[in-house]
Formats: sequence, structure tokens, C-alpha cells
Amino acid sequence: MSEEKTEVTAAELVRWLPVAAIVVAGIILFFWFLSTTQATASPGVMQGPM
Repeated sequence: MSEEKTEVTAAELVRWLPVAAIVVAGIILFFWFLSTTQATASPGVMQGPM
């Protein structure tokens, strides 16, 4: 088996904190704008000839 490092240093945690904050903010904004906007077309509308 490989001997991989399993400890997370404070510097690594600080490095990933902005990335995690951006991802969480994106998810929050997605659901916030999802509830405040209307659909561009109704779900029953077909696009183009079939």
C-alpha cells in the first residue's frame, strides 16, 4: 500500500477556502434566481418541426 499524507495543513485549508466559498455562493445564487425568474417557454411548447 502507498504511504500517502492524510493530514491537511492550515495553508492547504486556507488555499481551498475561497474555492469552497465560490462554489457555495454559486449554488445559493442558482436556487435564489431559480425561484425569482420565470421560464422563457412553457414546458409544453415544442421547438421546431418534427
